[in-house]
Amino acid sequence: MRELPGGRTAALARVERAAREGRELRCFEVDRPCRAVVEAAGVALAVVGVAGPTTQGDRAVGTVCVAVALPDGATHARTVILPALDRTDVQQRAASVALDFLRRRLAEVAAD
Repeated sequence: MRELPGGRTAALARVERAAREGRELRCFEVDRPCRAVVEAAGVALAVVGVAGPTTQGDRAVGTVCVAVALPDGATHARTVILPALDRTDVQQRAASVALDFLRRRLAEVAAD
C-alpha cells in the first residue's frame, strides 16, 4: 500500500464526504492514478480508515471508507463503523468489507 496524495486523512475525508452526500465518488477524488488502474485492471478498490489505537480527529477507531471504480466509469463509496477490538481486527474486518463491497458491485454489473 502506498501513501495517497494529501495523506490518508485527506483521502478518508474525500471518500466520507462523497458517501455522506450520497453522490458517486469521482475517481480522482480518492487517488489520481486510479484511472490508470481501472484501465489496466478493469476495477479499482480503495480502502481508508482508522484502525487505531487512537481516534483520528473526530473519526472513531473502526471508521472505514471503501470506494470502487468500475470499467463502465461508475464509482461507489461506502462508510462503515466496525467494532474496534484491536488494530489487526479492524484491518482484517475492513479487508473483508471492502472485498464484499467489490463483489456486490461486480454482481450488479453482471446482472445488468
